[in-house]
Amino acid sequence: MIDGFYSMFFTGMSGAGLGMLALKDGEILGADAAGATYDGGFKISEEGRVVGKVTLTVPPGGHLVTGAAAGSEPASWDIPLDLPKDFGTGKASIQIKTPTGPVNVIFKKIRDIQ
Repeated sequence: MIDGFYSMFFTGMSGAGLGMLALKDGEILGADAAGATYDGGFKISEEGRVVGKVTLTVPPGGHLVTGAAAGSEPASWDIPLDLPKDFGTGKASIQIKTPTGPVNVIFKKIRDIQ
């Protein structure tokens, strides 16, 4: 079952961060320690992969681990997702290609959502 709460630890060219995601019924919601939010959706492909898109919104003055930053207004980027079916094991880093550069993410499933 994919639905659940996930921790995420991520690194980019300019730093590292951590956050939480909830996946339920095809929706993704989350936030990270820097105040960014994640909103999107997913589906399970025929191969069992988790595919979709998440919109990352960064508060004014916020910085991304890729080196990009928001100015005096919030900034948003759409990030495509294509994750292996076992992405939440916490054991392997997955590279996600974002519009501002690559980010390496470790996802760890914390608990199921019933």
